[in-house]
Amino acid sequence: MISSDRKGKGTLHALLVHSGNTQLPRLLKIHKKVSCGCQMDEADVTFMREVCQVTGTMKSLMDAHPDYHDFLSRYISLIRETTSLALANELAVGASFKT
Repeated sequence: MISSDRKGKGTLHALLVHSGNTQLPRLLKIHKKVSCGCQMDEADVTFMREVCQVTGTMKSLMDAHPDYHDFLSRYISLIRETTSLALANELAVGASFKT
């Protein structure tokens, strides 16, 4: 029988590999898009919701495995920066319609 600690670490590792190999490249692409002042489309918004859900799962597992904190903190910072830029872009577009 696998201990719950090892099972949790295995689950966390799988989530990190998936995030790094699958989600990170798309997240970086969206970050580049919003850094240039573009808006996210509906597919980007849906993807960002999924990323936040997976990150929430990782966060709960990270508390028991602090050796993964560095990756997750950088990943969360990228998500926050991307969403902040996207929001600023949305607000800028909204403000331009008012004038």
